[in-house]
Amino acid sequence: MIARIAALVMIVALFPNPVVAQAACDARHFEMLYTVTKVADIGSGTVIWSGVQPSEEQLGIRTLVLTNHHVVAGAIRVAEEWDPQAGEKREIERREPLPIAWYEYNDCSRAVGERVRRSVILSYDQHRDLAVLELEDHEQGVEFVATLLPEGSHPRLMDQVWAIGAGLGQPPFATSGEIAHQRAVIKGYPYLLTTAPIIWGNSGGALFVEHDGEHVLVGVPSRVTAVFRTPVPHMAWSIPVVTVREFLRENDLGFVLGDEVKQDQSDEQE
Repeated sequence: MIARIAALVMIVALFPNPVVAQAACDARHFEMLYTVTKVADIGSGTVIWSGVQPSEEQLGIRTLVLTNHHVVAGAIRVAEEWDPQAGEKREIERREPLPIAWYEYNDCSRAVGERVRRSVILSYDQHRDLAVLELEDHEQGVEFVATLLPEGSHPRLMDQVWAIGAGLGQPPFATSGEIAHQRAVIKGYPYLLTTAPIIWGNSGGALFVEHDGEHVLVGVPSRVTAVFRTPVPHMAWSIPVVTVREFLRENDLGFVLGDEVKQDQSDEQE
């Protein structure tokens, strides 16, 4: 924790602007609030990587944002189009770019504007309701990146959690609650039930828990309970980090988790 704070102080010295939280801010701003973004005015996302991918320096800086599939589904279009090469119609998928917005703060307390970057849909999984966006900007990185709950660790019932997202299109804000249930299964996949209220716009944001003195990502808010079509915001469901790991690894994004990058066979033979 001491090393992390020292690194944050160094960042403040290197980037003396409102985007970077001032020294008065505490770890909650650095580790939670500033890692969450607004996605296309309809949902939220969380930065899970910003840097040079191991062994892929030619790609420049890559910034990846985790969100829900249902947040980006409207930008994915599949249609039958005539393929002159094949002489027949084929299904073609097209992905539209999406804007991602970060907010700038004064005195760690007032949102004074936003900065927007364009992103592309890198990977998605409709059934897990997860997607990863990548910024088109490969020259500038992002200062604040969320840390995932360490592999093998798990939260406990009644642990305090914070749900952060751009509810109703507002700058990301936090609600707090506790973990209420961990064994739920929805459409064949595990979910966490928490009492931290979420509303429309929180989808794709972040659920954090404190672990070893650090606020870490434990889930992705995805849905709320409804009774006779009336939402119950304090019965909120999040996709657990174990599902996030499965999704990242299946889409060749294991480097985000610290997995060793596999070399091509041609490189190994040399």
